Amino acid sequence: MFLSPQTIEFFESYSEAILVTDNDDKPVYVNPAFTNLTGLQITDVSTPVKQEFFKVKFGYDNNSAGQMTHWESTIVGKNEEDIWTRISVSPYKHNGNEQGSVYTLMNSPKLERMKALIDSENKLTTLAEATPVMIWMTNSENLTFYFNKSWLDFTGKPLEEQLGTGWFKSVNPEDWKVFNDLNNQFKNNEPYTCVYRLLRHDGVYRYILEIASPRLAPDGSFAGYMGSCLDISEMKEAQIELAEKAKELVRSNEELEQFAYVASHDLQEPLRMIGSYVQLVGKRIEAGKTDDLDEYMKFAVDGVARMQGLISDLLQFSRVNRKGNPFAPVDMNEMMKIVSAHLIKRIEETGAELTFDDNMPTINGDSF
Repeated sequence: MFLSPQTIEFFESYSEAILVTDNDDKPVYVNPAFTNLTGLQITDVSTPVKQEFFKVKFGYDNNSAGQMTHWESTIVGKNEEDIWTRISVSPYKHNGNEQGSVYTLMNSPKLERMKALIDSENKLTTLAEATPVMIWMTNSENLTFYFNKSWLDFTGKPLEEQLGTGWFKSVNPEDWKVFNDLNNQFKNNEPYTCVYRLLRHDGVYRYILEIASPRLAPDGSFAGYMGSCLDISEMKEAQIELAEKAKELVRSNEELEQFAYVASHDLQEPLRMIGSYVQLVGKRIEAGKTDDLDEYMKFAVDGVARMQGLISDLLQFSRVNRKGNPFAPVDMNEMMKIVSAHLIKRIEETGAELTFDDNMPTINGDSF
């Protein structure tokens, strides 16, 4: 035993668990605190200590020999229970020569709670891998360190490209402002819900509903966010289509009002002409005068024909948005003659004069 009596006396009274090994990493001493913590005597500690007892697998001898090192791990107690500990190891020197190592083990409620948190998150990630919903987690600096299989399958990109803020490259640039609008929630570590477009593996942007809640460390501090994402493209497209239908309905109602106004206005002219000539015919018959009756009746019948034409034209106009006729050449000279004929009585009553160029062009349109 290379430990001096004074050193052993100090270790015996030390409150933390102590395990001492020689240069071959074989245990040579454990103090009472070690036995109280683990339930193990020195003969129960497996050799070599680093690899077998503490399960150190990261090349300790090459990287950490000769200097103080810390890590956290589980050790197996006498009753096969896992004990979560913080382990510190430093070289033990006597007369300037390194003769072994001193392991100090600390177990605390905080460490146990941290272990419980890690165990919980391990179980959570196991469940997350099996769910079709896209799941992710961030650390306290809001850098993403976990994506489940559903997310990786959706984006079609390797995990390494999406860790940290790499996933943000898949968000549609037009939707970046969505996350800027969440600055207050991020600042206060509050839950949030948002919708944005994410690039799928086939190059198509899909609408994503994201719901996130804060994760808390055992001491109640903010540990990051955990979120779930759902593809809601079909529902979003249906909402957009419904909004377009609503706009179309408003426009259709406005056109209907205009149509009603045009119909009531334009139909009045042939009606006025018919009424006027029928009255003239009636007065002539009362007076026993039959001259000009044929001419007046001809005008009245012509007014009826024009009215029928207007009704037919209005019906055609009402169908334009649904099944308009193919455009064809329309002679504007003939069109103006028809308009003038419809207004002839009003022109006579008001003394108006309607003029237009005799050389009007022929254009492509729907003449009804």
